[in-house]
This record gives sequence, structure tokens and C-alpha cells, in this order.
Amino acid sequence: MTKRINPHCPVRGCETKKPHADDPIVQGLIREFAPPEKMTIWALNAMVELRESICRDLTEKKVFAWYSRLRQPEEMYIRTLYAIFIATDGDLPHILSGDRPNGLSPLYTEVNKVVFEDRGLLQVS
Repeated sequence: MTKRINPHCPVRGCETKKPHADDPIVQGLIREFAPPEKMTIWALNAMVELRESICRDLTEKKVFAWYSRLRQPEEMYIRTLYAIFIATDGDLPHILSGDRPNGLSPLYTEVNKVVFEDRGLLQVS
């Protein structure tokens, strides 16, 4: 069974009752993060902070914290590539809203096809 498209959001399966773009928090996030030149700077800074946190966890022998953070830089990279090269104007407010569905797998599938030209290894068994 496929879910019908919500008239307030183009993302299949989103159950919002009003457009994400009308939310003042989403509007602020769009203003600050949506321009590609700003988005790449924010993403790079976040990945640097994550790297430092990952290295600190390893040094302090916080194995569970270290292990749980390992995927975060790659996830941020994929989400940023999706937002810059693939997302439509309607997709970005949904992504920044944090509403479900907002998983990585559908974004990665598109990034792998469009950006990596089907050479990505994340979903290879």
C-alpha cells in the first residue's frame, strides 16, 4: 500500500497538517542553512566537531560513544549532498522540520544515483 501525497508536503508519507515552510523555526533554518555556500560551511564545521568528539571518545576509551558517532559524519555528508544537488524547494523544509519520514536510506539512494553515479558502497551487501 502506498501512502498518498500530502497536499502540504511533497515527501511521501509525511503527515504534517500544515506546510513546513510556514513554521517560523523552519523559515529561520532555511535562511541560515539553505544557501549552498552556507550549508557547506556549516556541514564542514559540524563534521570537524564530530571528528574531534570521535577522537576524544576513542582517547577516553568511551567505546559505545565512539561507535555510536561513527556514522554521523557520513550521514551529514549525504544529507548535505542531497540538499544541495537533489532536494527541491519543497523537500528542504521537510528535511529541516525533522518530521518523519526523514531517514537516510531514501536520500542515500538518490545521492548514489545522481552524485556518485551508482558507485557508492553504503548499501552494498
